[in-house]
Amino acid sequence: MVTHFTYGIYLDNTSFCNLTNNKIIKNIFKGIAVNSSNNIIIKNNEFYENMLVLVYSNYTTIQDNLFNKGEIILSVSGHNTIKSNTVVYSKWGVAVLGSDQKYRKEYNQSHIISDNNNTI
Repeated sequence: MVTHFTYGIYLDNTSFCNLTNNKIIKNIFKGIAVNSSNNIIIKNNEFYENMLVLVYSNYTTIQDNLFNKGEIILSVSGHNTIKSNTVVYSKWGVAVLGSDQKYRKEYNQSHIISDNNNTI
């Protein structure tokens, strides 16, 4: 795990990592950033005025987290499971940006673009 001053937690090229029971409050840029990582479990965390960002990351479980004035952003990431999260006072809620933006649908006030086999 590498920490950076603009991130609460930054995972790069990481596999089989559990991030549980963390409280991340108002970092400069992003709460947790996950890049080119697989099989990550992000569970029971609290994000305040932060977001969770996955880029080129697969087979990640995001479950039972609180996002207060925050959101979940996935970009070119697939086969992820996002369930039982609470997202309040958020612009996007959950945004999934795939490599092929063929369609867009609304899901519980969240914005999903090209779901890339993610389970939400």
